[in-house]
Amino acid sequence: MAQVRRIGSFGGDLEEALGAFEACLAETAPSGRRHAEPDALSEKFHELRMDVVRQAEALPRAVWPRPVCEHCAGEREVQAVQARYPEGTAAPEFDTIRRMCPDCWGTGLTLSPR
Repeated sequence: MAQVRRIGSFGGDLEEALGAFEACLAETAPSGRRHAEPDALSEKFHELRMDVVRQAEALPRAVWPRPVCEHCAGEREVQAVQARYPEGTAAPEFDTIRRMCPDCWGTGLTLSPR
């Protein structure tokens, strides 16, 4: 908590938003399932995530209270391979798509380990 006070308005609100987001994440995926389907998560989860994203975008990265996510380099999305199974074909077809980063849950910031 002392860190939040020390960095003041330049990241303190973002750190508080991250804490609320992480608490919701812990409730939503208590077993550590960070690869859960984002669409199945609560509206509260999505609102808290968007609050983190908005606050992070409003600040220069130099004053973010945490480092950027190493998996997505702060971009909030990663390339993923998706398999489709068209009717009438035996073999799947594969596409590359952009998906929410499973490590930071689309925040772009490093989350506290659980």
